[in-house]
Amino acid sequence: MRQSQIDRTAVNLRSRSFSNRDNSFATARDLGTFTSFSTQTSIRASGVIGRSDRKDVIKFTLAPGVSASSSSGRLIVRGGTLTYSLYGSVDGGRPQQQFTRRLPPGTYPFPSTSFDALPFSVTAYAVFDRPTGNVRYNYQESYRP
Repeated sequence: MRQSQIDRTAVNLRSRSFSNRDNSFATARDLGTFTSFSTQTSIRASGVIGRSDRKDVIKFTLAPGVSASSSSGRLIVRGGTLTYSLYGSVDGGRPQQQFTRRLPPGTYPFPSTSFDALPFSVTAYAVFDRPTGNVRYNYQESYRP
C-alpha cells in the first residue's frame, strides 16, 4: 500500500479491520504521514480481534520537521481484555518497543502532550493482540501543529 501524505486541514482517516493482513510491522495498516504543513490532523482505526484474527498492527509516520503544540488520543476497548503495545521506529529503523499494557474493557484517554520539531522521521506502530474472547477497539490520535 502506498503511504499517503497528509497536508490538509482537519483530515480524518478511517481504517477498518483487514482480517489477518495486518498482523505484522511489514503489513501494518498504514494510516498516513503527518507533515509540517498540517494544521490539524487526526487518525482513527477500529477493528475486531478474536480467535481467527488475534492481532492487528497499525502505523502512522511523523515526517521530519513536524512539531505539535498539542497531541491527544484515546483507546476504547469493548467485549474483553486486549494487550496494547506501542513501538517506534526512527528513519525506517527496526521498531523498538516503548510500552505494553493489558487493558480490560473501558475508555483509555491519552494525556495531552506537545513536542518540538523532529529532525528525523518517526513511525509509530500500535499493536493490539492476545484478546480474551472477541474484542472490539476504537483508536484515535489527534495532532495540532
